[in-house]
Amino acid sequence: MIPAVIILVSGCVFAMWLGEKITDKGIGNGISLLIMIGIIATMPQSFVQEFVSRTTNNNGGLMFILIEVIVWFLVILASVLLVMATRQIPVQYARRTASEDTKRTLWVLDSTYH
Repeated sequence: MIPAVIILVSGCVFAMWLGEKITDKGIGNGISLLIMIGIIATMPQSFVQEFVSRTTNNNGGLMFILIEVIVWFLVILASVLLVMATRQIPVQYARRTASEDTKRTLWVLDSTYH
């Protein structure tokens, strides 16, 4: 039990250290890149297992795989649209306009979106 805990903790510490080094080099968010690489590395094997499972056991066959792929692409599309979405918030700020007469100052409200 104790050796397993030591191995898991040291693996997590190494992954965190490696993620920090990746972030320090400016490549990107290090630990997120490591997680993404781990997911992408297992994708081909997962697709093959899913295909074999669906076709050999008569669990819906190719039609169900097609539906899964369509739903998968829709989820990715929705994620991209959510990330790219912006909300325009109207912001008003005062701009000072000086006139010839120094006793009179005109304040004009400008409006923009933030």
